[in-house]
Amino acid sequence: MPVSVELGVLVLAIIGLIFLKRIIGSLRALAANAVGGIATLLIANWFGFGIPLTPLTIGVAVLAGIPGALLVVLLSIGGVAFVSPGAEEISQMLADFLGGLIDQVLDSVVDSATNNSTQG
Repeated sequence: MPVSVELGVLVLAIIGLIFLKRIIGSLRALAANAVGGIATLLIANWFGFGIPLTPLTIGVAVLAGIPGALLVVLLSIGGVAFVSPGAEEISQMLADFLGGLIDQVLDSVVDSATNNSTQG
């Protein structure tokens, strides 16, 4: 009888160690994810995007990692959410730049199409 109890305790200890190893592995992944998200926010601020580091933005970056931090950056640049004072000017400059770039591309495509139709 004592052998079966000891064997049961040994089996439970092995199962516990397996689960503990999995939990520690997932905690490492969560920690790496959190560090990546915070690093992404800090790098975005270093490049001058002006994302406010509030508990909400940090929480999103910690919980969602790099994709969450990129979402915070995009929403901040677009002026939708997480907007800091002065971000309207940055988003307006970005919109003007992209609009001008799209106009240049469309003009070159139209010019190319008209040149090819007159030559043909």
